[in-house]
This record gives sequence, C-alpha cells and structure tokens, in this order.
Amino acid sequence: MARLLLIRHGVTDWNEADRWQGHQDEPLNPRGEHQAASLAAALSGHGVQALVSSDLQRARQTAAYLATTCALTPTFCSDLREIATGSWTGLTHADARASDPAGFERHLAGGTGWAGGETYGDLQARAVRWASRLAGEAAPASVIAVVTHGGVIRALVAHALGAGSVAARLHVAPAANAGVTTIEVPPSGAWRLLAYNVPLVV
Repeated sequence: MARLLLIRHGVTDWNEADRWQGHQDEPLNPRGEHQAASLAAALSGHGVQALVSSDLQRARQTAAYLATTCALTPTFCSDLREIATGSWTGLTHADARASDPAGFERHLAGGTGWAGGETYGDLQARAVRWASRLAGEAAPASVIAVVTHGGVIRALVAHALGAGSVAARLHVAPAANAGVTTIEVPPSGAWRLLAYNVPLVV
C-alpha cells in the first residue's frame, strides 16, 4: 500500500492571470517560491520516504524545496505533467470564451474545448497508469510526496472515488496551489481518498 501525498505546485504568473498552462514551462513566481518553502517546512517530520515530481519547471522548483528540507532526492516523470492544452495554451478563460465559444461550451460541460493537446480521458488514463505502477513497485506502507498539477490531482481523486474524467472536471473542485491531497493506492484493489486539498500554507 502506497500513501501518496499529491501536492500541487506553487503559484505562477500564469496561474494568477488565469491562463491555461498545460505543458508550457512556466516558473514559480515569488509567491509560489514562498508557498513551496512553507510547504516543505510543514511536511518535514511527516515521514515522507520518497519524492516524485512532474518534469515541468514549476513542479521541479516546488520539489526542490521539499528535497532540501526532507533530505530526499527527487525523481522526475513526464506522466505527471498537466494536461496538454493544445490551442488554448496561454489563453485566459475570457480569451477562450471569446475566440472559441463552441469549444468553451464543451469545456463547461466537462469535455475538452481546445484543438490538439490531450483529452481529459487521456490525462486520467496516464495518471492512473502511473500511480498504479508506482504502487506495485513501492515498499509496503510507503509515504511518497508527489509534486504535480491540478488536472492530475483531480483525475486521480476521481478515480479513487470510482468516477471518470468528466466527473473529475464537473464534481471535483480545483486543487489549490501548494494544497495537499492524500490517497492510498494498493498494488491491487480499490483506492482510498483520505484528504483533499488540505491548505498547509497561505
């Protein structure tokens, strides 16, 4: 049984501007750096045994604080990237609504609005595949910090609740930057959601 502490990276300028980032490699801004440092301090002493991160810069920078504070060596994985947002990368929600009203309606209904990129089904499939593989390889009762993105966290939470990608979009609230979600993933059998979006920092 692996216990995964799913951590959304600290905030970026694009987060604050309400822009879709997807695979765009945006760095943390000063507030995001503060969140990452505070989160690392809050998690020290919690028995974290391993650290895995998305390979995008905003996640890697967040993981670096955890690595230093918790004396861990991070590993990086592209399966933990945010959903690829195709033609909407860099757009704000207002931009997308104005330039692609039909796509925006699909988005509001829980589907994929942009052209290119990935679907939410694609995202959930790769995230679940990654977590299942990790649980199969982890030592019993492992506690693993996973620095990733909001879409990945929602997809994994929905799976733990027995739901698909549309439910992840419509019924799981977005995770906050630097929020911590805890799930248990056995090598086989049902997952358990233990806590969602716990705000350890401000």
